[in-house]
Amino acid sequence: MSARDSILTKIRQVNVAGSDDTARKQAVAARLSDSPRGIVPARGQLPDSERRALFEAMAQKFAATISSVADYSDIPRAVSGYLREHNLPADIRIGDDERLAKAGWDKERTLEIRHGASDGGDMTAVSHALAGIAETGTVALASGTDNPTTLNFLPEH
Repeated sequence: MSARDSILTKIRQVNVAGSDDTARKQAVAARLSDSPRGIVPARGQLPDSERRALFEAMAQKFAATISSVADYSDIPRAVSGYLREHNLPADIRIGDDERLAKAGWDKERTLEIRHGASDGGDMTAVSHALAGIAETGTVALASGTDNPTTLNFLPEH
């Protein structure tokens, strides 16, 4: 018997029961009904303010620093404050993200802004996150020319 014939014989033996086999249908239905549903952690199902507080708490648990601003125009001042508090050089690298470009970086005259991907020599970078994941305190960062991946991983701050 060839390998092909052997395989087809096994398939035929399995299918002997036919499509109207009640026991097999019940077994399949039971397996499907007993399968676990997509698990959504209850702590992520909170009102917006509590979900934000959870995100901040989880992020800080893993050494993130949180600074809230009311508007994009407040970002340069918050970044400058962070650099001063941590005794870091007053220079950052950013991508070509339109939202960050409109933040008014020129208001912070002591801040040197460099654009484009990091070569690994930058201490600080600013990126725009797509989303924050409250359950884990992580951020979702897209990569592209407007937000190079090197900005998310190479600078220490």
